[in-house]
Amino acid sequence: MPIEEMLALVKKRLEIEDDSKDLIITDVISECLSFCNLKEPPAELEPFIRRKVKTIIDYEAETGGSS
Repeated sequence: MPIEEMLALVKKRLEIEDDSKDLIITDVISECLSFCNLKEPPAELEPFIRRKVKTIIDYEAETGGSS
């Protein structure tokens, strides 16, 4: 699955309609690909990426976006 398709799928499942979280999602996808030594993300990786992105978004909402 191409990275852009994974990005769109994660955004759809998290109900994100704007581009404000694209960088976060793309970064998580890139980290997963690098860690697993993959060129493209398999569809089976989507739930992990989605949960990871959701955790980051929730953390930023709780702490005001500062880390």
